[in-house]
Amino acid sequence: MPLAEPFDFTAADQEIGQEEEQQDSRPKSSRDDPFDETDPWKQYGGTPPRGQFTGAVTHPGPGAYEGNPRKMMHDVPPEWDGMDPQKNLEPYLKLLQGWLATTATIPHQRGLIIMNYAKGDLKRLLDNLELAELTEKESGQKAFEYIKGEYSEYIVCKKPLRIEEAFYDPERCRKKGEGIISYISRRKDRFNKLQKEGWTIPEDVKGYLL
Repeated sequence: MPLAEPFDFTAADQEIGQEEEQQDSRPKSSRDDPFDETDPWKQYGGTPPRGQFTGAVTHPGPGAYEGNPRKMMHDVPPEWDGMDPQKNLEPYLKLLQGWLATTATIPHQRGLIIMNYAKGDLKRLLDNLELAELTEKESGQKAFEYIKGEYSEYIVCKKPLRIEEAFYDPERCRKKGEGIISYISRRKDRFNKLQKEGWTIPEDVKGYLL
């Protein structure tokens, strides 16, 4: 039986050394590592950059109104119950006209929304309008004109109301804790409204009334 050849330890050591060099590809010195000299995240303050969170957003779905896809906050018409039109009609119509000029509400919804925010007698009055009238494109202006027409008797003649406000209304008197400037400004406003109706109070009489 032939004897085995003697094992060559020198050749084996060389092969092991070559395998270790192939497996360990890391640099032998910190000077050979490019990241020791230049930090790729240094320009971001040492932290990898992240996309900025902009928050959740909503988008109008299919068939949504493209002109005004969202409703403005507090974009609601003025409220009124139809009571005491001698005093409340004019301020209400002024606020309603201002709302129609500035609202972001879809035009086809304005008439119905005006009715929804009306109360008492005014709501019963608007209930006489058909649904088609309350949802047409000019529904807001139509509701305005309808209210104005139904209360026209309080718009045509304001002189009796202005005389009452200037001379007999309990609210004409100075209120407790009211400043003198605020009081005079409020009284002058009533005098000016009466003057617009063609009735001017003499200056000496104004001083007496104050």
